[in-house]
Amino acid sequence: MILRGKKISGPEALQIGLVQEVWPLAEIKDRAIKLAEDLTAQPMQSVKGMLDNNVGCEDKSLQEMLQAERRAAVNILSTPDSRTGMAAFMESETFLPPPYSSQSLSEAPLVPPFY
Repeated sequence: MILRGKKISGPEALQIGLVQEVWPLAEIKDRAIKLAEDLTAQPMQSVKGMLDNNVGCEDKSLQEMLQAERRAAVNILSTPDSRTGMAAFMESETFLPPPYSSQSLSEAPLVPPFY
């Protein structure tokens, strides 16, 4: 889109996966405030690890990024916040890819572990 100078609508951006949400202009400020509140409620160490990896990533190779992500994950996994968050996530059904549910967990595809 940038190379072609093509503008797209919010709904089209949502449809192609460029954005995650589209809101009417009248609701933008309230939604931005809610998003900020949601982000500040996240574990600070996890958010910092993600941001540290993403800032300046354009100058790093894929291998460097994967190594940095691995280091950040190892550092975060040992925190109490991480253990609490993982337990809550595993108790929910949101971690199962559609169309799977807890009843059909045995049918879910295997995901390789990360190191």
